[in-house]
Amino acid sequence: NNNNDNDNDDVTSFVMGIATESSISNNGSNNNDDDAHDFYLKSAAKGNAFAMTRLGSLCEEQALSEERMRVATELLNALDKGQEQQQQQYDFLQLAAQQGTYEQLSRRFWWKAAVRGNPVAQVALGNELMESWQRERQGGDDLRLVATVLFALAAQQGDEDGEDCLTRVVDMLASECDTEEAFLSSPEVQIAQCM
Repeated sequence: NNNNDNDNDDVTSFVMGIATESSISNNGSNNNDDDAHDFYLKSAAKGNAFAMTRLGSLCEEQALSEERMRVATELLNALDKGQEQQQQQYDFLQLAAQQGTYEQLSRRFWWKAAVRGNPVAQVALGNELMESWQRERQGGDDLRLVATVLFALAAQQGDEDGEDCLTRVVDMLASECDTEEAFLSSPEVQIAQCM
């Protein structure tokens, strides 16, 4: 392979991001964080769910520079181009998240990775939605239901965090429901039973 082939490879870019980030961590220096972040952005632009998941986490940690935030926003907008239904999904997912914030970008990256089947992104986004639901009680129980689906998708892939989160949702419902019938008929419990 020549360098041009590697430049177009989402996996190579992701691995380079990990290697760069690991090198920075091992050397105790954080001078090249932007280099690692650039590799992740390049990989995510090619549709790599692992890079999108990592970028979601970096956004949550507020680790991206202002310039990388701008690039990340442009990248997500480009990935959404021609997908009008995305805006409705984002409107729902962005409850309690202001436009252009780290929180909004983390949710958008996690959403992109979650629908591509990444269990880490599914759990991360599910946790974010549960926190919004518990904090704001916005969106009725829809946020909790979407979080439950995300946890179940991760759990189906054998992700222990997904299984733990799904159990927490069911336990929460058990304490909220007045009757066993109400508990067993709740959508969240029915999703958990499909596991």
